Amino acid sequence: MHPFRGSRPRNFHVGNLLLDRVLAAAKRGVRVRLLIDDWNQAGHDRRLAWLGARPNIEVRPNTWPGLDIHVSKAQRRTALAIMDRLFKALESRDLKIEAAEGYSGRGTFAASGRDKAQLSLSEAYKKVEHVPTAKELREKEKYSYTRIPKWDDVPTGKLTLKPGGPVDLSSEEAVRKLIDKAVAEIEEQIAQARESRQKQEQRQHEEYQRQQAEREEKARAESLHKAAKALHEYRLLMEYIEEVRRFGHVPDDQRREGQSLDEWLEWAQWQARQVHPMG
Repeated sequence: MHPFRGSRPRNFHVGNLLLDRVLAAAKRGVRVRLLIDDWNQAGHDRRLAWLGARPNIEVRPNTWPGLDIHVSKAQRRTALAIMDRLFKALESRDLKIEAAEGYSGRGTFAASGRDKAQLSLSEAYKKVEHVPTAKELREKEKYSYTRIPKWDDVPTGKLTLKPGGPVDLSSEEAVRKLIDKAVAEIEEQIAQARESRQKQEQRQHEEYQRQQAEREEKARAESLHKAAKALHEYRLLMEYIEEVRRFGHVPDDQRREGQSLDEWLEWAQWQARQVHPMG
């Protein structure tokens, strides 16, 4: 079963029919070229790489959405075939292929849960002295400000898979070793990412606990000071009540009309008890 099967609803007959016809034509030797709009293609890099690696099929998206391949046109099919092999090997190890496309970054990743390792395939370029064309020379003669480049960047055909290393296409065994090495390094990077994340989360947890302990300590100290102030106020009230008892007279602005001294003393002591920090 190819990777496009199951990626669409059961009633998506048109897409499946078109794909079947494309594969059948390519199998007959027909050279098929597909231009794919990259809109809404994020997450389908695995499928596009699989399709582009098939013989006689050339897939040309406007951009490869998140698929981190930087090679010349001549090396595109080889690059897609290598990526397809790598994706299959990673998926066999229960690693998910993810693509990032947006403000947070761009690239292809092998992921296990929240931990990832980035994948890329690039071609080396070399600088070759630029030979001015007849058109450039005419424009330079006509317009003095025309700038003729001194160097050209020329693709070398040498590919590098990261992780993994230089791509050796001399034999199937060499390719297999490259993929095995890449998978091992990717798993190691994911393990390191997981360990780093867990340590970071532990540090964050410890910092949260420290801050929480500081907040609780501050709250206890504030409560202590509040209780001390309340106790001081209680003692002042009780001293005042005793003074009123000793003088035997309650100020008019503190006494209810018709209230006796004993009634006022009982009421005042009740008020004082409301202030006491121990209730």
